[in-house]
Amino acid sequence: MKGVFVKDLYIARSNILVTIVSLVVLGFGLSFLLETSALLVLAPVASTTAAFISITSDTASKWNKNVITMPVSRNQIIGEKFLLYILLAVLGMLTALVPCAVIVCFGMDITFHSLLLYESIGMSATLLAGDISLPCAYLFDPEKSQIVFMMSFMASAGIITRLVLCKKAKECGHEKDFAGRG
Repeated sequence: MKGVFVKDLYIARSNILVTIVSLVVLGFGLSFLLETSALLVLAPVASTTAAFISITSDTASKWNKNVITMPVSRNQIIGEKFLLYILLAVLGMLTALVPCAVIVCFGMDITFHSLLLYESIGMSATLLAGDISLPCAYLFDPEKSQIVFMMSFMASAGIITRLVLCKKAKECGHEKDFAGRG
């Protein structure tokens, strides 16, 4: 499994550099419009695209047919993709902390509470989307799996939004009003 992981890291290496630079530039750009820590929602999502690119690259190069001859089970390959996905999500989150730290050094106020809030929302949405999209990448052809990949992030954002709205409705005492909707 180590060899499969290293192969995917080589594939991700070319894509992850562009993603990291984009996240840092986006972080500084967002600092003028929004709270910079809001970048923590977007960063894990953007950084995990490299894991999905490795799956489509494997399909395009017909690597999936060659791996059958190797002493690696299908469960190990899928487990490695999940491991790569989680590693890239954490790397994206850590990268997003760089603009936050620089902005704090310049005197702007970022609260620890907002960092934890945005970080937990971003990681939750990313991990939920990965749980939906990574298995589907092996079930569908590359075009359909790309659609599932994009829709999984929308689905995870919708699920998290629904959970937050239900919690707020319960706090305000409007759980019956909210339960009747949607």
